Amino acid sequence: MKNITIVILLQFTLLTSQGQDYALFRSRIQSFFEYGALPDSAERARKINDVWGSLQTDKQIPFAVEDSVAFLYRGQAHNVKWTGDFNAWGYHKDFDNQGRLIPGTDIWILRTSVPKDARLDYKIVLNSRS
Repeated sequence: MKNITIVILLQFTLLTSQGQDYALFRSRIQSFFEYGALPDSAERARKINDVWGSLQTDKQIPFAVEDSVAFLYRGQAHNVKWTGDFNAWGYHKDFDNQGRLIPGTDIWILRTSVPKDARLDYKIVLNSRS
């Protein structure tokens, strides 16, 4: 079977608005973990879809508050990695760019910190062999 690598190039600017804080960041991301732990059901799928949809509607993927960023990818994959300005496009070997699958979901996440005023280019690499 052939491995296929899909690369998605994206760009984002960290934006913070009044009233957003780390508690919001933690609660929005934590909800994926909580809902993923629910028994497989239409309710679990609805809750996960609601959170994902609200992030998309609010243009908050990646989800960033202050200097905290959650890079998110939703879909089927064997592995998901993020590479970009924040890790010298993969040359910064001390940076673990491997996403992790949130149990009970099809959502992959990589959490990190970057400067609050960063404007970063990055790509999502799916099904990488390395």
